Amino acid sequence: TRGGKVEALQSVVGRPADFVLARDSADAELMSFGSGLRIALTGDPDLERRAKESGWLLQPSLAH
Repeated sequence: TRGGKVEALQSVVGRPADFVLARDSADAELMSFGSGLRIALTGDPDLERRAKESGWLLQPSLAH
């Protein structure tokens, strides 16, 4: 997969994360892996759209 984040998580932790914070669409696959608290930061229109479709929480980005 793109970036290998899901594979890395599986190999190190062995299960989906209980909490995932995403800042851009590159993290969408990790957000989709498993369940638990999922928070997407605003600023990436594609990630925001996927967050709304998937029921993930949206947090306004604190970056300037």
